Amino acid sequence: MDKFSLKLMVYILYLLKFILVINFSALAIIDWKKFKLPDSLQISALILITIIFYISEIEWINHIVGLLMALVAGLIIYYISFLIYKKQVFGFGDVKLLSVIGYLCGIEYFLYVFIWGTLLATVFALTGIMIGKYTWQSKIPLGTFLCVVAIIFILFKEQ
Repeated sequence: MDKFSLKLMVYILYLLKFILVINFSALAIIDWKKFKLPDSLQISALILITIIFYISEIEWINHIVGLLMALVAGLIIYYISFLIYKKQVFGFGDVKLLSVIGYLCGIEYFLYVFIWGTLLATVFALTGIMIGKYTWQSKIPLGTFLCVVAIIFILFKEQ
């Protein structure tokens, strides 16, 4: 590959990552305002990630395993939280978002992103409770915090 083609490829990758950041930002804002994570934005994120992997010639198996691991983890959390609280506290949109993030991060980074996202949500919720803005029964959109950490991953993880 000549120098111009390589440079063009790098710019295309930056553009795709920028669009992916916008996509995750939209997911975060919508989840914050409506407690919904639209399938259309999650599917477009999967497509963008796949294109980025294809252009970057990234080994896919690690990311497919990350997606499957995240899906299983999300389903376990979904059903256990439903059994414990007798209501839906962890939505199916969160399960799908975890799968997208698992695909993005791969098996080696998924747990870090998931743990940091839940820690960020927990700190936010506890701070809100301490200052009186929230109660223990308040709903907090976990997807928003997972998206924020995913954005940080996209911006600072070198491929």
